[in-house]
Amino acid sequence: MAMNKSLLGAAFLLLPLVSMQGHATDVYECLDASGERSYQQLPCPKGSTTISVKETANKSSGTSAIDITATLYSIPDCRACEEVRDYLLYRGVDVVEFDVSEDVELQNELRELSGKLNVPVAVIGAEMITGYDRDKLASALTTAGFVDPKASKE
Repeated sequence: MAMNKSLLGAAFLLLPLVSMQGHATDVYECLDASGERSYQQLPCPKGSTTISVKETANKSSGTSAIDITATLYSIPDCRACEEVRDYLLYRGVDVVEFDVSEDVELQNELRELSGKLNVPVAVIGAEMITGYDRDKLASALTTAGFVDPKASKE
């Protein structure tokens, strides 16, 4: 059992170092009638305004000082999980996502990591963010050394 925990811990720590093959995805930044921003992979819903559309791609462009890979624990049909994923993609971050809905080992890993079985949980560098909090996600990206490609072009 201790060996399995050690292997699991080592795999978890090495996960951000693994190069992932990416594909281009459009991410829409939307503003709804109440002034809330959202990030999604589908066009903005009726009644909201499209602020921008960004095509994300594999991190081979070298636009970031450090390539950041975020780990996301999620379940299907989870709006907050979608918001976290889409925000990170919008920012140009690679996302490795784990569906914990039916995988007991991943559920145990999530419980050990966060102390509970709630999603979404994002791990960026050494920081863990529970729920969708754009400010905390942005702060974790900055702490991890991520440089926004848009900022470096200005």
